[in-house]
Amino acid sequence: SGCDWSSDVCSSDLKKELIEISKAYFKAFEEKNLDALKSMFTSDVSLIDWENNITGINNVIAFNKDIFSEHKSINVQIKNIFCSPLDNVALCNILIKLIKEEEEHDLSVIDILTFDSNGLIKQIKAQKSEQND
Repeated sequence: SGCDWSSDVCSSDLKKELIEISKAYFKAFEEKNLDALKSMFTSDVSLIDWENNITGINNVIAFNKDIFSEHKSINVQIKNIFCSPLDNVALCNILIKLIKEEEEHDLSVIDILTFDSNGLIKQIKAQKSEQND
């Protein structure tokens, strides 16, 4: 039946662990650290966003590499993270600042991270949140 996202009934060690892994994932993304990202993914990880549907660790890493090479710097601000440990899911409300040479682009995103039983990310589902222009 899943868990009430907002309640503290779920504030178990697992919930804390999922939040820590989620934060580490965004930190690795912000630092453009492909090795760190690779160590957090299952081999069949999938990434789904408003333009892409990518499966397999090498394809997802290649996709991240493209984003990293396109932008001089990336800043990820975590607004909040809600966890449902029963479902092994973290719902992350983030603001991504993508900076190219001359331009800056802010993107409000909801990332839904699904983990396997070992705490590896098996799916990243990203959608733009309403805050975007």
